[in-house]
Amino acid sequence: AIDDLNQKTIATSSTLSEELKSQSLSLESAKKVGELIGDQLINLGIGEAVFDRGGYVYHGRVKALADGIREKGINF
Repeated sequence: AIDDLNQKTIATSSTLSEELKSQSLSLESAKKVGELIGDQLINLGIGEAVFDRGGYVYHGRVKALADGIREKGINF
């Protein structure tokens, strides 16, 4: 997650993090990455964000990532 105004990264997660390292790449792991980012954003007091899928089609892992973030209460 990036703060465009201040040009800073404010939250990050990936399947290489300790919590997810042992899992295979799947829809479930993409959702968990989203949940971890959602938790970080909530802890920072952020409740609304813009989801930029970077040109990727909105399905599969991209959708699972967004769903994980939404489940933590972040609105797009």
